[in-house]
Amino acid sequence: MTDTVKLCLAFLNSLNHTIAIAPLARFYSEAVHADEGEARIKRIAEFEKAIKAITAFTVFWRATRRGTGNIDSQYRAVMAGDSLTGIGPLARQRAVPDASKPDPIVDAEALKKELAARLSDPKLGGVPNLASFLAAASALPLYKISRPLTRFLLLAAYHDTIEDPENPGLIIQGKAGVASCFTADGWADETHLTIEHIAPQQATSGWDEEFYSQKETVHKLGNLVLAPGAANTSLSSRPWTEKKVLYTALGAPTADDAKSVLNSSGLTFAQTTEDLAAMSRYLPHLRALGQRKDEWNPKFMDQRADVLLRLAYTRLKGWLGLELSDSSSDPVVQVEDVEIENDELDESEDAGGAVGTA
Repeated sequence: MTDTVKLCLAFLNSLNHTIAIAPLARFYSEAVHADEGEARIKRIAEFEKAIKAITAFTVFWRATRRGTGNIDSQYRAVMAGDSLTGIGPLARQRAVPDASKPDPIVDAEALKKELAARLSDPKLGGVPNLASFLAAASALPLYKISRPLTRFLLLAAYHDTIEDPENPGLIIQGKAGVASCFTADGWADETHLTIEHIAPQQATSGWDEEFYSQKETVHKLGNLVLAPGAANTSLSSRPWTEKKVLYTALGAPTADDAKSVLNSSGLTFAQTTEDLAAMSRYLPHLRALGQRKDEWNPKFMDQRADVLLRLAYTRLKGWLGLELSDSSSDPVVQVEDVEIENDELDESEDAGGAVGTA
């Protein structure tokens, strides 16, 4: 089992996405019962493709709506053979035998095409182009909707990125291996990679009041970051001018670099310089935040969300064979969604995503 597959399974488990068990079980069964050798290797590869396809579909679907968006019905349709692309059912047999319709099939490429078609269909997934995905996902309070989903998106965006020299505060894609975090170990690393709010959840001095004109604004992806959870006491509700110093230190390549940043700032934090320096690890996404000289405001938050979502989309689209148009002139399709109250969210999801309290 590859590292990426381990990451996907850990995510789906944290999301409590049990509806995915049925389709994945079909691919798993084919792999288990395949003959030893080349046939089994091929079936294992198919199983892993299916896991990645279902993960990507789930992320794109859930990131564009407040609730589950009736995603269960999409998987049931695939199992039953109610297809948009003409493939047979994924179930072992049709509920009602019909010789005129395609036979059951267990094929990862066919599954990818079917799920991609469902996501991009305006009447189903409502995400026919990249503009629609960006508009929907950036506007939602993803932190309140699903923390595992939020953390997965951030890890996908941060993976092997570096600071953007042209746009302080933002990141761009770097070379492979420069800052790996979209891994099974990265998902398990809740010590360094805990969800934290940049502008605090509660209004406080030193922050743009516009963040608090609507209660959901601070919970949008552009205002969230993954940082060492143990530093939350020091981050807390600090003003932006002080918080960005701590981000720089926590993302420093070495403890000595972190100490230098903290000592030269002249600031006093809740934790000692030594303790904070011990938490540091090279994290370009934190260093990038520290490089922003201007104030942190909702306009830049939206710009950052666009960058993060584009990076995550680029990382995941191949898993689904998705090639959405990225033309700036594409019309934005409004995803059909039903608003839900916070207390209606699946509490089991909260347990799967490490979070901070700032």
